[in-house]
Amino acid sequence: MISTLQNHLATGRLALFLGADLPAALTGVPGRAELAQGLAQRHGLPAGLSLAATAQRVTQGGNRFAFTDFLTRHLDTLGKTPQPLHQLLVRLPVPVIITTAYDSLLELAFQQANTPLNRVVRDSDLAFADPRQRTLIKLYGDLPQRDTLIVTEDDHYGLWRSREKEGLLDEVRRTLRGSAVLFLGYNLADPDFNLLWREVLERVGRFALGAYAVNLGLTPDAQRVWAERHVQVLELAPLALLEQLAAPYAQQVSPPPTKTKNEESVLPPDNEELAHQQRLLATHRRTLTILLEQQAVHTTAFTPPSVVHGITEARTQIQRIKAVLHGWGVPVADAPDDTAA
Repeated sequence: MISTLQNHLATGRLALFLGADLPAALTGVPGRAELAQGLAQRHGLPAGLSLAATAQRVTQGGNRFAFTDFLTRHLDTLGKTPQPLHQLLVRLPVPVIITTAYDSLLELAFQQANTPLNRVVRDSDLAFADPRQRTLIKLYGDLPQRDTLIVTEDDHYGLWRSREKEGLLDEVRRTLRGSAVLFLGYNLADPDFNLLWREVLERVGRFALGAYAVNLGLTPDAQRVWAERHVQVLELAPLALLEQLAAPYAQQVSPPPTKTKNEESVLPPDNEELAHQQRLLATHRRTLTILLEQQAVHTTAFTPPSVVHGITEARTQIQRIKAVLHGWGVPVADAPDDTAA
């Protein structure tokens, strides 16, 4: 089975479906089960519910802020570094990664490896995707863009019928029908994955080149159920599998520099990359200034959603770049508008 995956990978016909059920020890952020438990405890809900079911109950009063704020605080990656898992994923030459994780550590790993990436959250992002670059599709949305998040059961049921994500879903459908698919980071017994299967994956139909899922400890009966759905279960540890698949490509993507015992900070790769990051920082700050001026004209209550999203995204990018520069030991002055007041 590993050799089959390696062949698909070598021919550019392997797509990765990355979930958020892996333990924090591998990803650096809590998984969905841990988030569900914390959210349930905070709101006095029964334990053992999935994240979608817990969020559905929290939002019964019409207040999505309660759980989106919870996710934002617990999945904040500012000051965190990508884990070996993320670095291995960067090394894998998969053309498309579809993720249902909300955090941004994988994007940061691509950035640190100087590997260009199309990042698709909205349909409008597809127009700017460079076909020469790899693509990350954030199927369940992006934390800073809270209106894109797919969290509750109703969100899941409405995903495939979302007119705002028609183009994105078409791209997912095209990818899954033309590639072998590897599911990584999913608990196949979790109700949330079954929601994903029923509302998105089952509609794609039979996978043309087969599908594989990494899942330790699944019962033989459950494995037979997934085999009937044309998904073969791999009884392998996620890192072990990724190391095997990524081994032939070890020299193609340089890992980010790391600290040594004698170094106070990480040095930038070269002056050109340092200058590039500083230019990006200046560009995002100029964009932020323009958007804040537009917000001032409309007043906060009547600001168009596109302006609000733009402000959030600009600030997110500013914080990411500042974190990279700080990690390289490069001093960066804070601007008054870099964060919300």
